[in-house]
Amino acid sequence: MKTLRSTTLQRLACAGAAALSLACASTAGAAGSSAPAAVTVRYGDLNLGTDAGLQTLYARLQRAAEQVCPDSHDRSLERATRARACEAAAVDAAVERVHSPRLAALHAQHLRAG
Repeated sequence: MKTLRSTTLQRLACAGAAALSLACASTAGAAGSSAPAAVTVRYGDLNLGTDAGLQTLYARLQRAAEQVCPDSHDRSLERATRARACEAAAVDAAVERVHSPRLAALHAQHLRAG
């Protein structure tokens, strides 16, 4: 059985939409680096069989997505909208990589709640 103990969020998680991948790539380039920003989220200390463990991991994923897509509080509506979409795509990709049906269900619940 394959188990993951960390996952990496990348700006390239935005690549699902052409406009977002361009926005993510241009933001990475603006920082002076050609490599996309990435944050490793470790969760080996969590028990994903418990609600508390799942909630903690989900919160970590959301915080990491905010770091990877830092313009979500930008005063420019366009940049803030792109950043929020990038954050959503990054969390989507990370949840998928964890391969936990319970985490996927928690993520779906958060999406429905808005």
